[in-house]
Amino acid sequence: MVSLTLGLAGQGVRLELAPTLAPVLLQQDPLAHFAVDAPIAYTVRLSLAGGAHPALAPGAEQVVYGADGVDFELAQVTGRLDRRRRLLVAEIRQVEQAAYGLRRLLMYLGQLIALEAGGILLRSAGIVLDGRGLACFGPSGAGKTTLMHLALAAHLPVLGDEAVLLIPQGGDWFVHSFPYWEPGVCQRRTQAKPLAAPLAGLLRLVQAPRHALHPLSPGPLLLRLLDTENVPLTTVADSQRWLDVCAGLTQQIPGYDLEFRPDQGVWQTLHELNGRY
Repeated sequence: MVSLTLGLAGQGVRLELAPTLAPVLLQQDPLAHFAVDAPIAYTVRLSLAGGAHPALAPGAEQVVYGADGVDFELAQVTGRLDRRRRLLVAEIRQVEQAAYGLRRLLMYLGQLIALEAGGILLRSAGIVLDGRGLACFGPSGAGKTTLMHLALAAHLPVLGDEAVLLIPQGGDWFVHSFPYWEPGVCQRRTQAKPLAAPLAGLLRLVQAPRHALHPLSPGPLLLRLLDTENVPLTTVADSQRWLDVCAGLTQQIPGYDLEFRPDQGVWQTLHELNGRY
C-alpha cells in the first residue's frame, strides 16, 4: 500500500492506496498538494476490484445503513464505512474510474468531518479576494467552473472548483479548500497546500449579461442552499444536522445572488462587497 495523509479543515484523511491505483491517482489528481501532518480523522483503504466489473447505472446504486456503518455499491466504487472504527474500505470497479470514485468517497468523508466540527461541506466554488473567502454555489451550469477560470486568470487564490468546507471557529466562519479538482483546473491552481480564509459571503451564481449583487435575507438564502446538490451516503440524522447548520449559517453570513458575465469585471463588483465588512 502507498500511504498519504490529506488535510481537510485541519483534520487528516489517511489514504492507503493499492500500488495499481497510486500512480493513476497521484498523477491525475492534486492529492500530493494536500499532503499534511495532521491528526487522522478517517482512514480510506482503496484497492482495485479483480476481474471485470462494469460500472453500475446510477439507478442501480445501493446504500444500506447499519448501526455502526454504511455499506454502499456506487457506480464507480463499492465498500463499507465503519463509523465506529473510522475506517472506509472500498474497491474501485475499473482503474479508469479511480479518480471519480475517490472523489465521491472524499466528498462523503469531508461532509462527516465538517459536520463533526459544526460545519458543512458545500458543493461550491471557493475564492479568496482581499483576504476573505467567498463560497460561490448554484446548480449545474450556474457558472462555478467559469468563475474559477476567471479567478485563475486573475491570479486569485482558489479554494476549490466544486466543493469547499465551511467550518465555525472562535465565533467566526472559515472556508477551507477541498482536495479534489477537475484536471484542467488543477494544472492551473495557484497554491500548493490546503488553504482557509474567513468566510465573507455566500454567493448564488447566476450567469447574466451584467454584473450585479442582490442581497438575500436568511430565508431565501437557506432555500437556495437547500437547492444545491447534497453529498450522497448521508444518513437521515446527518441530513438533519446539515439542515440545522445551514439554518444557523444563513443567520450569520450574508448571502447574495451574484449576476455575472464571463469577464474580469466581476471582481470589481466583489471588491465592493468585501469593502462592506
